[in-house]
Amino acid sequence: MKFVALVPQRESNIQTILGDVFKLPDIADGVNILNQMVKSEYHIDLPVDFDKLSMEDDGGLAYSHDNVGLQFQYTRHALTQAVMRIKPEGVVGMAGYLAVCPPDLRAVNFNFWHNERYGPDVKTLTKNDALLRTRAGEVGCAILRAVVSQSYVPIDDPVVLKNFLEIAPAGAKMRSARGDIKSRYDVIWPTMKRTLVNGEPLMVAVRLSNSETGASSISLDPIVHSVGYHASIIVPTNRSEVAIRHIGNAADRLSQKLDATFEAIEPFIDMLDASYEDTIMGHFNSAEDLHDALKKEFEFNENTLKRIGDNMFRKNTRADVIEALARTATELPIEDGEYLQRCAGFLAVKGWRILTRHTAGE
Repeated sequence: MKFVALVPQRESNIQTILGDVFKLPDIADGVNILNQMVKSEYHIDLPVDFDKLSMEDDGGLAYSHDNVGLQFQYTRHALTQAVMRIKPEGVVGMAGYLAVCPPDLRAVNFNFWHNERYGPDVKTLTKNDALLRTRAGEVGCAILRAVVSQSYVPIDDPVVLKNFLEIAPAGAKMRSARGDIKSRYDVIWPTMKRTLVNGEPLMVAVRLSNSETGASSISLDPIVHSVGYHASIIVPTNRSEVAIRHIGNAADRLSQKLDATFEAIEPFIDMLDASYEDTIMGHFNSAEDLHDALKKEFEFNENTLKRIGDNMFRKNTRADVIEALARTATELPIEDGEYLQRCAGFLAVKGWRILTRHTAGE
């Protein structure tokens, strides 16, 4: 197999595994599945002296020190973190440039600026320690997924979920989407059902987001999940960032934030109910006006707007627009889909006024 230094960032799509919530694993089974998956990936953290890192002509990052020689493939995220340690002050876009360079030219640039910063002529007594977070690759070498400080406190997904399992109400199902930059876990309670005024059943859910390669913090987002069209809406809140600096306090910190997260859901369902009575007529003169307002407010591209239009099976109320946004989210890559889920929640809370301010004459 040909060696390719810069590998695509892994990002399993939570949207591709939508469907009957009752077919999802219980959260305890989901945690066990995750543990087995992580074990098979052979995650290893390597404390190194960053001065000893260089790039080979094939683009691979190499570490050589005390008769130890290692070569790594790497993600764009890891390349960016490595470049942040060598780029000249004031320079922007360097990682993006190196990512599109042919491997040999990428190596020339990387090694030149690495030498400018850490070469023998500028060597200081200051330690340049780094922690390389790796996982198994497919061509006989590890994939570098992060370059962080040795003071970095890794809070990995299995630890997060193990602690969440201890404090989560019983009966939860879990849907997982793991990524090299961020992982998302939707925890859904089929027993916690609510019914909208139109008879649509909703389930209460929470999305845990965690980065194993960035800041040691977890975010919790309240979600309502539609049983009828298998789509989720994220409830707008001040995002509950749970800064965890020590494994021992994870469960307590999560428990504190989970209560506040649940409290945001009931008022939101009342607002969602109200959207079914809020008609489009009188706010927009045409479908084109609504199209333009969505584009201006949320900066959707034409392809996304077309998808939203295709998913708007009725065009009578604000709820129809919210539902179309949520449906469209299930068709898009995970980051774009999550953004639409947030837009749907935002429209439910803020009402037409966030769109009508963009109509002609205002």
